[in-house]
Amino acid sequence: MSNSTVVQNTIQGFKARRAEIDNNPELTERGRQRQALQAEIEAYQPTARRQLDAAWDYVRMRGADLEKRKTEAQEANAKRWDFQRLNYEATAAIQAVRNARELADVERQYNQVLETGDETKARAWAELAAGAVQERFTNGTDGNHMIARRLVERMAADLDALVTTEALAKVEAAAALFGPDLNELVKITEEVSDLYNPGDLEWGAKNEFTELLEGVSVSQKFDAVNGTLVTNIELG
Repeated sequence: MSNSTVVQNTIQGFKARRAEIDNNPELTERGRQRQALQAEIEAYQPTARRQLDAAWDYVRMRGADLEKRKTEAQEANAKRWDFQRLNYEATAAIQAVRNARELADVERQYNQVLETGDETKARAWAELAAGAVQERFTNGTDGNHMIARRLVERMAADLDALVTTEALAKVEAAAALFGPDLNELVKITEEVSDLYNPGDLEWGAKNEFTELLEGVSVSQKFDAVNGTLVTNIELG
């Protein structure tokens, strides 16, 4: 069981016991029991801080390792490409889209590029010529605009496959696991802060627990596709 889980379980246990004392009319010694519980809560405060310190040290170590691995994977990936040739092929691909008589010609040329196995040409089309396809063909009303949009989506998927190496994929998978763990630790830290320093989070006041959140940025955006509010937490 992790340090943060121990803290969370202990804090929630305190809250449950306090609620039981307050809500049970048969406890004639309620005040004395609450006083004893409060003393126990206060005695646990240094332990909570030590365990959260350890949890945050571990999370920050994981975050730093992820950033290091991501940078190394990106640098290795960049070395795979001749960017001078990529720019040349991109110019040619964009011009081919603009000169095409119809969308079918563009799709045929793109398929031919993929069949050659030339990754630089394929990336030029998928990454840069896709914009020319979108600009020229997706705004019409003749039915081709939907076909063009599907082609642009296919290009985006092809591009992702081209530029995502095994090392990058592993980093992304690790990051997908790291995000929820970080989110959970933020929630636990906020819960502990609220128990010992009510109102500090709301007013932005610092205490020994909120200072653990320094460098952590939280942002939210609405996912229109799934109709949900997505919370994104980054570790600075």
